[in-house]
Amino acid sequence: MGYDDVIPVLGDFGRYQRRIYLLLCFPAIICAFHKLANVFIQARPDFRCQLPDEFSNASFVLEKTIMNNSYPFNHKQNKYSSCEMMRNGTIIPCDKYIYDTSVYESTTVMEWDLVCNRAYLSATSDSIFMVGVMLGSIGFGELSDKFGRKLIFFICLVIQVIFGLIAAIAPEFWTFTITRAVVGATTSGVFLVAYVIGMEMVGPPKRPLAGTILQMFFSVGYMLTALFAYYIHHWRYLQIAITVPGLLFFCYWWFIPESTRWLITKNRIDDAKKYIQIAAKENKVKISDEQLDTLLLSDLKPANKDENRATVLDIFRHSNLRKRSMIIFFDWFANSLTYYGLSWNTNNLGGNVYLNFVVSGAVEIPAYIFLIFTLNKWGRKIILCGCMVTAGAALLLTLAVPPGKSAI
Repeated sequence: MGYDDVIPVLGDFGRYQRRIYLLLCFPAIICAFHKLANVFIQARPDFRCQLPDEFSNASFVLEKTIMNNSYPFNHKQNKYSSCEMMRNGTIIPCDKYIYDTSVYESTTVMEWDLVCNRAYLSATSDSIFMVGVMLGSIGFGELSDKFGRKLIFFICLVIQVIFGLIAAIAPEFWTFTITRAVVGATTSGVFLVAYVIGMEMVGPPKRPLAGTILQMFFSVGYMLTALFAYYIHHWRYLQIAITVPGLLFFCYWWFIPESTRWLITKNRIDDAKKYIQIAAKENKVKISDEQLDTLLLSDLKPANKDENRATVLDIFRHSNLRKRSMIIFFDWFANSLTYYGLSWNTNNLGGNVYLNFVVSGAVEIPAYIFLIFTLNKWGRKIILCGCMVTAGAALLLTLAVPPGKSAI
């Protein structure tokens, strides 16, 4: 017997678990803000070279005659060059640019001229951000096992707010990129630790439902990001707007308990019993101390804790576990590559950029509802493989889309 035997007595998803779980779902929204807002923060609008007699705030639109006399025409792309201009009959590269401000007032691309021979820097910033996400997944996961879920959750929240605000006032590109990478790391800490706390207090029959609903809140954050960007057209103010809501979750310190399962693994049985009794009272269930001692008997550790200590490296020490882990790692690599590759490029689709972004987030909701009704009925394997094959086929079909038909 162990803690898994306590949960059915409390109720697999009783009132106490539902209340704490709901609170843990909301931080997923701000994690979506930080992971997806770069679509608008680092947006690249149409641009052209700044002519010698123009000021930096000149209008992007020029008369046809001026365009013909000032810019070389690219016949392959059927448009005027954005990175070159003509001076005295000679084609020369640009050193300053005029941007179309009809959609975006200011983005990092516009402020630091991340176009033409500097365009790679924008992609570099995205890559470094995802490195931060990866390191946060590994580092904060290990730290939460060692120091507790609750502590690491709040440390990540504080760091996220601090560095999110620093990113908003970054004086140059590399400061922005590094601070954003730190924020990326904290999104893993906040989201994954909240997810773990939620899953650890829910009974096995209800975990598919609980895990899926939490992901829906990320989708809500996905769509809300477009709402923020629709009304806030300056990237610095947008960065502040997506960061400040994190302050609201500081009050969680007084509402979110430490993971009971983690307390038991650390032999803090008295603290674990306290939270179990609180849950039992709210769920209107009676559990005596003697009954708890019996249920938790198998979770009690021997005096020598080192004998039972496990690390993430243990998954590579057993062939079957190693094989399955490597398959899941590859699945997540392919899934993340596709998910963020599509999400971060919605502004390249035809039509309204904000509507495209909302639709991209909204399509996740029916998918999650589908999972709620099929995960336990069909099993994980067939759904995972089926969804991966369907996504791959859909991506291959995009190759058949004619040029200039991005709306399709």
